[in-house]
Amino acid sequence: MQRQIKVCLAVLGLALAGFGTGCGNDLPSTCNSPGFQELEVTLAPDSALAGTEATVVDSFERAVFSDGEFFVNSEDVVVKDAATGEWIGTFDNSRFRESEGDPPRVTGVVLSGEVIDDRSIELTLEFPNTLPNGAVIEMGAGNDDPHCSASVSGEAPLTVDFIQ
Repeated sequence: MQRQIKVCLAVLGLALAGFGTGCGNDLPSTCNSPGFQELEVTLAPDSALAGTEATVVDSFERAVFSDGEFFVNSEDVVVKDAATGEWIGTFDNSRFRESEGDPPRVTGVVLSGEVIDDRSIELTLEFPNTLPNGAVIEMGAGNDDPHCSASVSGEAPLTVDFIQ
């Protein structure tokens, strides 16, 4: 009986020693993320007329939304005044909000936006007649994972012409 107790205590001691040596050590990371990448962005067309609605397709040079290098959880577009760098419009799409039944968010000069394929977003824009020097369209996508972050970004200039 006493021998049985000693064996049990020895096993328990080894188990606790093994547990104690593992404390404080991080688990090996399984993150295989491409990290941050800057990709070329194209606009079609690359100009718009101020004071009227314009449809512009904003595209990365390669697929990133569904069949790309990582799972994309959100896409966004920021429209900036080319002269000041000030944000004048945004489009933001999130898989979480989408599953909750919410449409993408749009503000400012962006009237609507829609992801149309694995690299492109179609935007409906309307610029004010007072915009002096065109716009910069900045496009991004990310997986929104703080432990294994992956994202892409890129920008392209948009010429904004005025009604004479």
